[in-house]
Formats: sequence, structure tokens, C-alpha cells
Amino acid sequence: MSLPVISINEADREKIDISRDIGKSCERYGFFIIKDHNLKISTIENVRNLSKEFFSLSLESKMKYHQVGGAGQRGYTPFGIEKAVNASSPDQKEFWHHGRSNWKKEYINTIPKNESVSEIENFDQTLNDLFKDLDFLGKRILTYISLYLNLSSDWFDKKINKGKFLIFLNNSHPPTDKKNKGEIRGIN
Repeated sequence: MSLPVISINEADREKIDISRDIGKSCERYGFFIIKDHNLKISTIENVRNLSKEFFSLSLESKMKYHQVGGAGQRGYTPFGIEKAVNASSPDQKEFWHHGRSNWKKEYINTIPKNESVSEIENFDQTLNDLFKDLDFLGKRILTYISLYLNLSSDWFDKKINKGKFLIFLNNSHPPTDKKNKGEIRGIN
């Protein structure tokens, strides 16, 4: 199976053509690959480098960003805490969750705030930039899907404006026990 690669460059293509290609691919495969999405590769590379830098900090430093009782919704979750539903062993990873930073006033007290990393310059801003770009891209793709479904182009807007989407930085660890078949490493 070869998934279609779809350009979403509106300077070269009509919105309705992009919409048709995405819709047909969803019907046939359930997936598609996009290009010409305007995400800055430099931002993605910066996030990858900052992620490596964060996970190389001492456990003591990283634990400053662990929200006890926060269910991993924001900040750092240490190795061995999370496990899959019905699993007996914890996943072999540590991770960082970062979400929207520009909540409307009515959500400020119900959504956990992002943790701010003091040890790494530009960590927070770079993740905010990537989140903003991915959020914009997601809305754009949903616009194409709504057009394909003969809905108004803004049909999804009110359904996603309260989304609790997260950037997930994952640092997988090697298996701790060869007998442990339930542990999960790096599937996210």
C-alpha cells in the first residue's frame, strides 16, 4: 500500500481539489501524507534538540516539573510511572507534555498550565511556537475535510476550540526485564 502525498499549498492548488484528495484518501486508506504544510523544519529540529537536552538533565532537576496527581497532563512524567490499561508493568519511558498556552479566561482554572523549564533557554517558547503551528495546521486540515463532507468550512471550529491537545516528547528506555512482555517502549 502506498499512501498518497498531498500538497496543501493553496498557491498551486484550489481548496476544493485539496479537499477532494484528502477526503478520497481518508475513505480509501484512513490516512494521508501532506507536504507543503509550512511547518518550519528548524522549529521541529529545535524541539528535538531541546527534548534531548531536557531528558539529559538530572532526575532531581526533571522532577521539579512533575505535577503529582496531574495524570501526566503537563510537564514531566518520570520513567516507570505510566502504564497501559490492564498492564501489570509500567511503560519504559519518561515524557514531557506541553499544551496550549493561550487559554481563554473561562478555562484558565480548569486546564493545567504548562511547566516552565528554567534550565534550558527558549524551551518554553520553542514548544509554544511548535504548538501554535501544529494547531493552525490541524484547523486547516479540518477545513479541507469539512469541505469534502459538504459542510461549511468552519464547521469544526467550535468543536475544536476547547481542545486539550498536547505535544508529547518521549524518551524511551531499554527493557528492564526480558520476561516483561507487557512493557511498552516508544509507540507514541
